[in-house]
Amino acid sequence: MSVTTLQPNNIEELNFLISDKKSEIEKGEYGLSIGQLTTNKIPEDLQLYILKFCKNIEIRYNYTNESKLAAESKFINIINQIASSTKLNTELSKNPLAPEKTLHELAKHILSAVRANVVKNPSTPEKLLETLSFDSNIEVLRAFSYNNRVNEKILKRAILNPKLNFYEDLNLDYYDGLMRNPNTPAEIIERIYQIIRNVNIVYKPERKALFLNHPKTPKVVVDGINNKDSRCFIATAVYDSSESEEVLLFRQFRDEKLNTTVLGRISVNLYYLMSPQIARTISTKATTKKNLRKKIFNPIYKYIKKTVYNNAEQTLDRQSK
Repeated sequence: MSVTTLQPNNIEELNFLISDKKSEIEKGEYGLSIGQLTTNKIPEDLQLYILKFCKNIEIRYNYTNESKLAAESKFINIINQIASSTKLNTELSKNPLAPEKTLHELAKHILSAVRANVVKNPSTPEKLLETLSFDSNIEVLRAFSYNNRVNEKILKRAILNPKLNFYEDLNLDYYDGLMRNPNTPAEIIERIYQIIRNVNIVYKPERKALFLNHPKTPKVVVDGINNKDSRCFIATAVYDSSESEEVLLFRQFRDEKLNTTVLGRISVNLYYLMSPQIARTISTKATTKKNLRKKIFNPIYKYIKKTVYNNAEQTLDRQSK
């Protein structure tokens, strides 16, 4: 499609052309070529309109030959010339029409709100999202929960970034955003379930549907939602998975041994009462989990495996039935 370039000589002409050719400009049929001396005089509301809706923009530099156009002047020079204010950069970072080069510049912006908008922008390329997943700002990292185009690898790196406390820096809104992303990995889904099930929010129909309809929801979560809860809070937190060999054995021992006696059932209920808070506390502390595995859980696992069950294969076979 050929583009007709409009070259207003002053603010009045610019206002008239935008008013007269509004529809064509927004469709990309008309572009704007703006003189360098004009840009700093354009009112902010008009600047915002140009940044949001005009797909073809050039800055005309005032060399001896004034018709010479800078080779790299499309859009990126608009930022350098007229988009220095916070409001302009914030608007531009939300704009799905913003070119890739512009988004790369905004991804380095000092304001975290602008970088977060770049993460949410549907036009942000995957490579740039990968770069932003290493950002140290919580607001930027949380923004990944709103972009359902982010792949599993990038999403996992951002959400599990050490700078982001999964239990304190996220809330139900962010969790729901993650649950709507088909690429959210099973590990994150299980963490979300562990957090919100203790207040029964998970059992509300709309949130229950998010879990049950997600393609990567692990079986332990599906069973829990369907009232077949096989929770092992602390062990799951210590081993970072509800499906590890150790957790499977502990679960089997609880079901086949502890739950068959009165004293055992009392012990299990007390465990359920105290363990969620303990699990939340230790889940983000790598050193604590390592020490618990080494000094407490691994020895218990080896003892149960050796004295109660013949071998690991038998344990896993039983658990899978």
